[in-house]
Amino acid sequence: MITPIMEDITTLLGTLPYELKEAQIDPSELGDTPALNVRLESEDYTSIANDPIFETETVVVIEAVATNSNTYYSDIKTIVNNILTTLLTNEHWFSKYEYVKGFRVKYKYENAGETNVAAALIMITIQNSEIFQPVIEHTFNTAKIDLDDAYPFDEYLADEGPDGRIEIEAQIDLPQT
Repeated sequence: MITPIMEDITTLLGTLPYELKEAQIDPSELGDTPALNVRLESEDYTSIANDPIFETETVVVIEAVATNSNTYYSDIKTIVNNILTTLLTNEHWFSKYEYVKGFRVKYKYENAGETNVAAALIMITIQNSEIFQPVIEHTFNTAKIDLDDAYPFDEYLADEGPDGRIEIEAQIDLPQT
C-alpha cells in the first residue's frame, strides 16, 4: 500500500540518478546503478484530547544499495547525502507535514567475493495530527420551526409572553448522508 507520504518521497527521489524499486532490494539483482526503495515502517497514533484528535507519528524507510564499485563505502555516503538534501531542502515537501521529527541512518557493508555491497537504511519520522470526525447517523428528514413572537407592543397581546399564535413557520429539508 502506497501512502501519500511514500508517494511524495518517491516522486522527489525519482529526480535522482538511481533506480527506484517497488520491493525490497536484492543486491544480487543490481547492476552498477544504485537502487532505492521507499516503504512504510510504522504508524503510531496517540490521542491528544478527548476529541478524536490523534498525533500521528509515521516512520518511512528509504533503503539505498550500491554494488560493484571500489568506492562503494563513499558511494553510499554520497547517495544518503543526496537523498537527505533532496528531501530536507524541498520547501514544498517539508511544508506538507507539521514537522519532520528526525531521521536516523544505518549503514551495512559486505564483501561477498567479487561483489561489494554497501547499503543504507534512512528512517525518517514525520509527525502530523489527524482528526477522525464522528459519523452521526440520523433519521431526521425535515426540521419544522414555529415561532410565536412575543412582541411587547402587540395590540392583540393579552399577557406578556407568547400568545399562542404562530407568526412564522418554516420547514427545512435536511441533507441526508
